[in-house]
Amino acid sequence: MRYVILTCVFSIFLFSGCNGPEYDAQKMHKRQKTLMELQEKAVLDDSLSDKEIELIIQAHRENIGFMKSVLEKYKTDSVQMRVYKLSMYDMNQKIKAKQDSVNHKVRISKRYDELRKRLFELYFGM
Repeated sequence: MRYVILTCVFSIFLFSGCNGPEYDAQKMHKRQKTLMELQEKAVLDDSLSDKEIELIIQAHRENIGFMKSVLEKYKTDSVQMRVYKLSMYDMNQKIKAKQDSVNHKVRISKRYDELRKRLFELYFGM
């Protein structure tokens, strides 16, 4: 009886995708949408305040941390990494037009140079 219960529980976890690449892709996609919404709100007045810049930088920092954990998780499993990348690609295609529009608004906003400088430092450590 215990064997049957354990088998059922294991099967549920195996087939539900708990912490699998699709789940990780959904989490990253949600993070990206949150960042996009944050940026969209930040440029409503065509300018970026110090607080808005800091919030955007923090969101990027968290996304980098999550992405590092995903890369570490799947570094030895190319099939799982491929599933993750394909899932991300599919999800990103759904929001690409809006994301491009938001990115454009950020680039033409006042104080974008400050944000760009801070992002460059974050991504390249300079």
